[in-house]
Amino acid sequence: MAELVARGLTGQSIADRLYVSRRTVENHVSRTCRTTGVSSRTALAALMARRRAAIRFRDARAGRDRPWPG
Repeated sequence: MAELVARGLTGQSIADRLYVSRRTVENHVSRTCRTTGVSSRTALAALMARRRAAIRFRDARAGRDRPWPG
């Protein structure tokens, strides 16, 4: 779900894609924010962007050219 938040989808859009309720999405996003230590969906999206960049960098250094899904 964090990746979908990072892509800018709303809670309802995520719920529709995953066939869960909007409330389930809100609970998961809230729990993920708490676990990662961020305070908002925007901060979670920024964290995911940094994570993607770190993975790309690591893969490039290892000689792997693995595009990130999406």
